Amino acid sequence: MLMILPAHHLNNNNNNNNNNNNSLVNILTHDFLFQIQNILVVSHPTIKILLSCSSFLIFLAPYVIIVFLSLFLSFLK
Repeated sequence: MLMILPAHHLNNNNNNNNNNNNSLVNILTHDFLFQIQNILVVSHPTIKILLSCSSFLIFLAPYVIIVFLSLFLSFLK
């Protein structure tokens, strides 16, 4: 199973195992994550605000689900 880890985590593992081993997977993962971050921030500036408020949004998520379920059930009646 392939897991995408943060690039600094991979760098720490490579430095502990072998200082010489700067693997292609490490470089590709770092570039991939960096490109995703740039695409998200450039194309959708509001995503940066949403990510900074993500803990607040996670706190509100159950209430939003309850409201949508109650609205959906009221339309079924």
